[in-house]
Amino acid sequence: MQIDLTDEEKTWVAEIQFDQSKVHDHEHWKQNSEIAYDLIRSLLERRAIPAHRLKYFIDPYFNPGGRGKSRKDRFLENAGSYEDMYRHNHFLAYLRYFILGPDLPPSLMEAFGKAVKACGPVTSGDVDPLRKKARALARQYALNTADADRFYQLALETMGASSYAEAIYRAVKDVR
Repeated sequence: MQIDLTDEEKTWVAEIQFDQSKVHDHEHWKQNSEIAYDLIRSLLERRAIPAHRLKYFIDPYFNPGGRGKSRKDRFLENAGSYEDMYRHNHFLAYLRYFILGPDLPPSLMEAFGKAVKACGPVTSGDVDPLRKKARALARQYALNTADADRFYQLALETMGASSYAEAIYRAVKDVR
């Protein structure tokens, strides 16, 4: 699910630490944030981020439970500027998603992808069986409600339509 990268972007991806918990000191944070800034600017300039991944961040409709605000809107409220947002440690998760896709186990993504593919073009009649599959996978992989957003990303990747993906999100969010 990785997007195509230029040679320079590949170098940045190799150097960046996407896991913010592994950025321990201020110097490492500064270096990492500059790489993130350069990388996102390059990706945006080239329009290299798939539309659904970008919409996930910028479109309120792609933010279930966002109360009419996009993830970008919420982030900017706190960051103050695009530059600060792109350099912020919490932006790394979005940057990782833009480049690599959902952060879920490959076998889970494969299993859900196969279920979606078996439907052919996904219709409203396919949503309930796919919700059940998503719930079963969430249980099998011991996902918690916090992982529902990553499953939503996977649904966007595989199903396309945001309303169908939102049904998957809600199904995984409700798993006990």
